[in-house]
Amino acid sequence: MGERMGQQLVDTEQRMGQQLADAEQKHDFYSRLYKQYTIDLLRMAIYVRTLINNTRVREYLQARHPSVVAQFEAIIAEAKG
Repeated sequence: MGERMGQQLVDTEQRMGQQLADAEQKHDFYSRLYKQYTIDLLRMAIYVRTLINNTRVREYLQARHPSVVAQFEAIIAEAKG
């Protein structure tokens, strides 16, 4: 009986070790993904801010595509945090 319990403990330890390794792998994946999304948002916000700050572009968009201007402003606001 002692040998059987010992094997169960070893099996449990191996299973928990694998679960930990899987969790670490997922954490690394999502951390990299989050960093990439953050970088992409920052780049987009810089570009959108440049467009919105250009008077001619802003007037054109406001006259023809006001919803786009609203979306651009939302992107800038989200990037500010």
